Amino acid sequence: MASESNTSTSHLDEIADSQPEGYYLSKKFRSPLTDVTFESVDTVRFRVYKTHLATFSGGFPPAELISDSQEIVSLPEGGVVLDNLFSFARPGRYPIIHALNMETLVLLADAAEKYEVYGAITACNTLMRVNLTTHPLQVYRYAGRYEYPDLMDDVALFVLDLPILRIFDFGMSERYFRAWLRYLAQFQTIHQELLRGTITMPQVGCNTCAPRFAKLLGAQMPNKTALAQASRQLCSKCSQMGFSSTQMGQGSSYCYWSSIEKIYENFQKFSDFL
Repeated sequence: MASESNTSTSHLDEIADSQPEGYYLSKKFRSPLTDVTFESVDTVRFRVYKTHLATFSGGFPPAELISDSQEIVSLPEGGVVLDNLFSFARPGRYPIIHALNMETLVLLADAAEKYEVYGAITACNTLMRVNLTTHPLQVYRYAGRYEYPDLMDDVALFVLDLPILRIFDFGMSERYFRAWLRYLAQFQTIHQELLRGTITMPQVGCNTCAPRFAKLLGAQMPNKTALAQASRQLCSKCSQMGFSSTQMGQGSSYCYWSSIEKIYENFQKFSDFL
């Protein structure tokens, strides 16, 4: 993921004013009456009150150690992230962050957890859930690193094909990593049977999908998105074969694909292995 230090100057101009001394001063956090000043990695300065930090966060250790209000405390986060973060750490309405792109949301979520800014933690968690199907990898990383088991339960089926080695880069605890391995193990048998086309569904009206399904999935463990993509092609074939719409597709007890999906969803949840 790209560092937020690459934030363009035009974006900084939206949150801060350029100063003759060569830094930017936040448009929202600039009162001379404050008692601590933070500077982002891209030289945006934020003047804030220690009392606000103590009230709305778990505490910024640098702020507690600063006695000289003229001293500048450098932080490794970028200006856009800190602008949103500090907006959650003061009295008043929280900022609306639903328009943030995923990269910035991930950086903000990391900062919120790091500095324990309670309002930002809640807002980021909610947005991660909204982005679960469109950005499952980022949501999985977030849920695993910061240990949100309910979110892991929801995103797990979308990342079944994630290579194990990738997980080491996500900062997941050993407890969560071991639980993930046990969670994956329950899919191994059905995956092999899917590849061989040997799964038959006595309760469905058609098992001719089995060999086509195996061909569409390939050798990689299929996630929920891959299953859905394969099902659309299968249902198209079914339509050509003259099956009615009530006999095809998601939710139909007649459909081979729907029966496979139910098997996936009836497995134990990730949190059951913690």
